[in-house]
Amino acid sequence: MVEPAAAPGVAAGAGVSAAAAEIAERSAHWTDQGADRLAVLLSADGFAATTGGVFLRDWSEADRRRRAARWWAGLWALGLAFVFVPILHFVVPPALLVAGPLVASRVGAVRRTVFGGIGPCPRCGAAVVVGGGIALDWPVREACGRCYLALEIAPAGRVSV
Repeated sequence: MVEPAAAPGVAAGAGVSAAAAEIAERSAHWTDQGADRLAVLLSADGFAATTGGVFLRDWSEADRRRRAARWWAGLWALGLAFVFVPILHFVVPPALLVAGPLVASRVGAVRRTVFGGIGPCPRCGAAVVVGGGIALDWPVREACGRCYLALEIAPAGRVSV
């Protein structure tokens, strides 16, 4: 296995402590919001895999209904506001009238949400942030923001490196 090298133009070890601090800060923030941590491995060809975390939230039935009702009401309120806008009032309110229940049914069906995730890049050690709202379709593909290495992120038990 090839040892991780520093990204071009980056000194070995530079920014690693800053990355560790960012990882700790974001992890604490998501944990404070009631998210559960799922251990993941960040891997790339030719580099040793690193361990990170993805933060998930399970929604109760009452929370799911509440979220769906908010979306439905919000879209209908937006449609009502567009009734007073010339030209657009022919298209937008009817579209939002139909979209309200459709979006609400999709939002209400979501049982688990990804808040986000973070872990160190296998090549340069920079913090790689996984965006929130992604589907739980493993493996997730992400790129390092510092060295642009293409990464594959998967739950720790499902990765073959």
